[in-house]
Amino acid sequence: MFGYCYELLYLDLSNFDTSHVTNMYQMFYHCYKLSSINLSNFNTSQVTNMGLMFEMCESLSSLDLSSFDTSQVTKMDTMFYKCYNLTYINLSSFNTSNAVSFYFMFFDCYKLTSLDLSNFNTPNITSMFKMFYNCYELSYLNISSFNTNLIPSFDSLFYNCRKLTSLDLSNFKTNNVTIMSNMFYNCTSLEYLDISNFETTNVKIMTKMFYGCEMLKKLNISSFDTSLITTMNEFFYNCKSLTSLDLSNFNTNKVTNMSRMFYNCSELSFINLDNFITNKVTNMTYMFQGCNSLKSLNLSSFNISEGTDMNNIFPENIERIIVNDDKICNYKPENAYCGSE
Repeated sequence: MFGYCYELLYLDLSNFDTSHVTNMYQMFYHCYKLSSINLSNFNTSQVTNMGLMFEMCESLSSLDLSSFDTSQVTKMDTMFYKCYNLTYINLSSFNTSNAVSFYFMFFDCYKLTSLDLSNFNTPNITSMFKMFYNCYELSYLNISSFNTNLIPSFDSLFYNCRKLTSLDLSNFKTNNVTIMSNMFYNCTSLEYLDISNFETTNVKIMTKMFYGCEMLKKLNISSFDTSLITTMNEFFYNCKSLTSLDLSNFNTNKVTNMSRMFYNCSELSFINLDNFITNKVTNMTYMFQGCNSLKSLNLSSFNISEGTDMNNIFPENIERIIVNDDKICNYKPENAYCGSE
């Protein structure tokens, strides 16, 4: 209705009767200069679509939607997309029991610092990829009530949420998820993550899943089934606070790319790769590069083909590499021991 009103500065909607409105799709779309809006009199009880409603309302700093009745709404995707200056939003009255789409919902909401979505009831949600993408300042996020039973993709869900220190995902159901790539990408303040409840039997893509989680000290992924995964490149890239990793449960039979998998995990002193099968891997470049606390590696399960690229796979200061495939020793640092035990 007001979409593309680029120069609109002020709106008085106090006399609007919206009691029969069913569609608010793109209602304030690209109202770049709109800095405030009072929607307290809006009757949204019949609305089913709020997709893109405030997309690129770049000047809005706060939104109070506590009067909204969203019990009939099915689409909320891209609702606050690129609301760059939004620092406060009240969604306390939101009933999301009929919602099916949340994707891009808070995408590029750079200045949001807190989101309490504990009231969200999500039994019908089928899409929430990139929901919190680039929420740089978000330090508190409560999604503990989320029902994710129907979700197929968590792609880039918390991408660049740099201020988050913790996440409670204990209620997440992931049995239908096939994509987890970039899920925690650059969550640089995240210190602890327990995702031992994750069911990953159907996951095919995990590329860069923990990329840049530089403060992560403890990670429980003991439940992970990786039997369908084909790429693990940059999986733990720059996780420089991790001191140990037990990946003995990992099934790598289908993996072809492990390049930079542990790149710059500078505090990592122990890693269990006992069950890694690598006969299909063609790229292992920089796999352990920058893991300067890693003095010993047991790669006795590794088997490489003649065409496998292993350039710069090891950190320069590694002292001992245990192998059964002698070809791996062609890539060892000059002073390191490489051979069978």
